[in-house]
Amino acid sequence: AHMIRSERELLIQDKWLFKVYPHGANLVDRSYYFDPDIPYLVGIDPSAGSGNDNFAMTIINPFNMNIAAEFKNKYLSGPAACDLIEELVGKYIPHAVLIPEKNSMGYFLIQMLLRTSVAENLYWSEKSNSKQLDSLTEESPRDRELRLASQMCAKYGVHTGKNNREAMFELLFQYLSVCKDLLNTEYLVEDICKLTRTATGRVEA
Repeated sequence: AHMIRSERELLIQDKWLFKVYPHGANLVDRSYYFDPDIPYLVGIDPSAGSGNDNFAMTIINPFNMNIAAEFKNKYLSGPAACDLIEELVGKYIPHAVLIPEKNSMGYFLIQMLLRTSVAENLYWSEKSNSKQLDSLTEESPRDRELRLASQMCAKYGVHTGKNNREAMFELLFQYLSVCKDLLNTEYLVEDICKLTRTATGRVEA
């Protein structure tokens, strides 16, 4: 009942479609889709691009938490995703904070993005995986060099897994309870409505 339709669509590279929504930006020129001064938060859920699962992005205005745009496509590969993200940031949202999920494909995406012009836009935390990486043995200077490179890469993005999965769904349900007006865009509502539960009520997929 709270779902809104996108007011505009942005097509990047003539094939990657973003649905754009009103999000409180002061756009004096209607040819603009976003305010280039806003540090948009870009949540990225990578996939292999094989047609089985969507590669998805959600762009959020951090000043009011409104969704500015959303994207999903089952056929976006890792290299194509890097090109898309680089153009999206370079042309439209230069101060964006890119927040990729570190799933199996997310690690590869982060490694590729670190070699592009948007490397400084990647979200990072020094605490990410530090204990696990520090426990690795250093058998030679080369091993140490590889460990440090891996440690640097591991600080980027956000990890999701069995340890924080329940907390993330609980956060989703809290939002649905107290501020569902923020969860109102087409793809997001569709995905929430398709959540499946087990007989015990646990969200399965």
